Amino acid sequence: MLVAYGCPVIIGGDLNVHVEDPADNDATTLLDLLTTLNLVQHVTGPTHRQGGMLDLVITYTDCPVFDVQVDPADIISDQSSDLLSNN
Repeated sequence: MLVAYGCPVIIGGDLNVHVEDPADNDATTLLDLLTTLNLVQHVTGPTHRQGGMLDLVITYTDCPVFDVQVDPADIISDQSSDLLSNN
């Protein structure tokens, strides 16, 4: 199989997988899949009012992302908003 990509890919949203928890099998599986596909997850802090990291921003590793800001939870919903800047 040959797959070629020539445009930026950004995957973002509420994945409901606790990637911050190394004991979570779903998180480990997701992060392994991202690595296999040459993708990286950019959110580094909690995105839920109870401290979990459920909202993710994912790009290819060669897509520069310089700033991901997480707005506080409970402003609009129980989860935060991710803001992405690549310049």
